[in-house]
Amino acid sequence: MKWVVTLIYCFTIFITNGQSLKEQLWDFATTCNESLRQGYEMNHGFLPTSLNQYCTTCIDDAKNGYLFIEGTYPTCGCYCKSQVGAYKKANGNYVLVKNEFWSCDNNYGIYSTETIDSIMPAGFNLSNFNPSIQKDVLSYFYTEIKIPRIGTDTEITLKPFALGQVGTGNKGFSYNTKNSKIIYSDLFSIKHLIVETLQDESQLNLLMEKKINLLTQKNRQKVLQMIGEKKEFKSINELVERLQFIKKIYEHYVSLGYTKMILSWHREEGRFIIKSKSGKPGKLKFIDFLKTTPCFAYLC
Repeated sequence: MKWVVTLIYCFTIFITNGQSLKEQLWDFATTCNESLRQGYEMNHGFLPTSLNQYCTTCIDDAKNGYLFIEGTYPTCGCYCKSQVGAYKKANGNYVLVKNEFWSCDNNYGIYSTETIDSIMPAGFNLSNFNPSIQKDVLSYFYTEIKIPRIGTDTEITLKPFALGQVGTGNKGFSYNTKNSKIIYSDLFSIKHLIVETLQDESQLNLLMEKKINLLTQKNRQKVLQMIGEKKEFKSINELVERLQFIKKIYEHYVSLGYTKMILSWHREEGRFIIKSKSGKPGKLKFIDFLKTTPCFAYLC
């Protein structure tokens, strides 16, 4: 009877894993891959016959459970990148983890063939990056993963969402933009103002205190040009409200104890465990945070 049960179990595993690992990797990267192939067909009138024809970079290394593809597709220079890794479980099956980025659709983050919470360290949330941080009703961060080509130690980084975009849920961050929403789509105007005009923390502070009359003449004129009906902001109050929103994200970010972790794969548990932490933000000025953090913007 034991022998029969074992045969049935092995048969079940075989059916479940009917695909080769190479096929599983490519299936999980299908959306980006097909966009690139179809983009090539639109430009040339026929489908590509090799990876190098339509990929900017393609690494097909199924032997090590790794796949990387990236490239552009019509109509306005859109770009996608898909990095997929296979992590083996004790039963011989693989969990696939993907870091994906779509420039025009504003979609990016971590995805998996299993629920992400089930493969991440138990209880994984914002407190792992800063035990003393107070979670907000909104999440200002998302996670990016760097999948290794060799081995299974995996780097995960906590990053601010594009300014104007926030995450949903109660973890304090989102794994990807599927769990996010846009609350402000006009913050690019503020970034442009800061980078191109103000360029000075003291001037930025005066603006946040609504002391427009104390700005330099050039800066005052630029700010006033942005305020009014049918302009970027209806009032100085609305402009300052947006700046205060960004300042809140900045304060959350600089209070983090860590922004990076190395995760080790635990085959028996079928999930990651935390191996090490690093990447404290350090002393970062608010104006520099504004200059270096991307803003949400509709591209196409």
